[in-house]
Amino acid sequence: MIELAERLRAAGHEVVAVHPSAATAAVMDIYPSTIIPTWLALDPPPRPELLPAHVQRHLARAAEIDAVTYVREVNRFEALAREITADYFDRVDVLLTPTTATRVPRIGEVRAELLDRGGPTGRACPRYEQTLAFTTVGSVIGAPALSVPAGLDDDGLPLGAQIIGRQHADDVVLQLGRDVERLAAMPDPPDLRRPAATGSAPPHPRSPATS
Repeated sequence: MIELAERLRAAGHEVVAVHPSAATAAVMDIYPSTIIPTWLALDPPPRPELLPAHVQRHLARAAEIDAVTYVREVNRFEALAREITADYFDRVDVLLTPTTATRVPRIGEVRAELLDRGGPTGRACPRYEQTLAFTTVGSVIGAPALSVPAGLDDDGLPLGAQIIGRQHADDVVLQLGRDVERLAAMPDPPDLRRPAATGSAPPHPRSPATS
């Protein structure tokens, strides 16, 4: 990400380091502890024991939230989201972050973590949480965000750059996304199609013979 930032600077963009807003941790706590559980509880599932562990945790938490607590926490959430927006975007036009806080997980790794119903209700899902560590910020403050391919790691796996803009500044996010795509100079993906067959294909074993 540092290399990409330097390329953007060389292309004429002003690049500065921005430290996380002090309100970010608080708003990121309210979202999973109050808002998500309440949403899930609006339509309780008939067999919650079949759900992934992290969903079971949310449903258990929802039973502890009364209306007064919910309204208080939502009001605090909205105030903190406004504070975060002002803190970041009074200083910069966009935020540039990695898309995830982890390298590309193996196929099925995150799904297996989420669908592990054999563990306790409080079972952690670290890989899943790492994949959302940066992208959730834009979601909770209602900001436009874009993930763009930004290079390859040492093992040849793709890296993503996330661009977050101020509310209603989708055009700025898209413009910078275009610059990132150009500067990242990603290699063309491999052609996974099979070579075209030459001649006539043999008949299917079950197809009727023709004369």
